[in-house]
Amino acid sequence: MSIVAFSQHLTVAGDGTGANSFVGDYLGPGAITPFVECPAAETMLTLQRMLVAVRYTGAARAERYGAVAALANGIVVRHIRGGDTLDLTAGVPVTDFVQWGGNCYDVGIQEFGAGDNYVLVRWTFAKDFGGPLVLLPGDRFEVLLQDLFLGLGLVTQRFKVSGHVGRSAELAFKGFGRV
Repeated sequence: MSIVAFSQHLTVAGDGTGANSFVGDYLGPGAITPFVECPAAETMLTLQRMLVAVRYTGAARAERYGAVAALANGIVVRHIRGGDTLDLTAGVPVTDFVQWGGNCYDVGIQEFGAGDNYVLVRWTFAKDFGGPLVLLPGDRFEVLLQDLFLGLGLVTQRFKVSGHVGRSAELAFKGFGRV
């Protein structure tokens, strides 16, 4: 296997198939974790960035998630390796639009005057962690949704990751990530 570009929406199946927009009731036992995982033995997946696209009706405000209110429990982004979990939101779940910026800085609000509006987030892991996130076989990168996303004016909410996939030794040798 050579090194190839990788781009995939996070889904509950973990392989990019199925629903890729998450606007629902995910409170309590309804919490879900769209994710991606390293695809096979002897491979390594390096994640360079995550893009978040939230489409909503109404006007955005920094202290809200959508056009109505802040989230009660928030969104947690994490990397899981074996029994270890790295909380990339550092114990402060994303409950409003400004908290996306607190984690990754690159946040844009696109309001078009008519129709739906967007909040677009780009989390470049090298800027935050000094390099890409490295997923080894069995590792997961996931977004924990544990809130009520209905009634906020959200139309769609998507999470997409991109990076490279290839044989572990080849990727590490070419500087795509450290194990």
